[in-house]
Amino acid sequence: RAALRAEEVAASAAIDTEVGRLRAEKAADSARIDELRAAYIMATTLASYTEVVRLRDENVANSAAMEKLRVESDKEITRLRAQNTTSTAFLRNFEARAAAEIAQLKAENERLEQAAVRCSVWQCRST
Repeated sequence: RAALRAEEVAASAAIDTEVGRLRAEKAADSARIDELRAAYIMATTLASYTEVVRLRDENVANSAAMEKLRVESDKEITRLRAQNTTSTAFLRNFEARAAAEIAQLKAENERLEQAAVRCSVWQCRST
């Protein structure tokens, strides 16, 4: 019982230590976030009008490039859908032809088996 109590105390101390470490880490992260916010505010405050215009122009160019990629991807998706439809139709046609050929071969096989039976019966009668 004393050993279990000692384990509980040790586990509780380890948990408290880990909680303390995580709280300290969270506080450090919060401080770093505050530093980054302050740096961002300072940078944006001190940014020149020319830099702001350059960034806006770059944003417009990126937006145009993204729109172009969107249009191209839409075209490719449409092409692939059409290709998929064509492939599906070809596959269905192939499956239908294969099923018809299998049915025809089964019928021919049945006819040949019946002919073989008739031939056997005829041979038995002739001997």
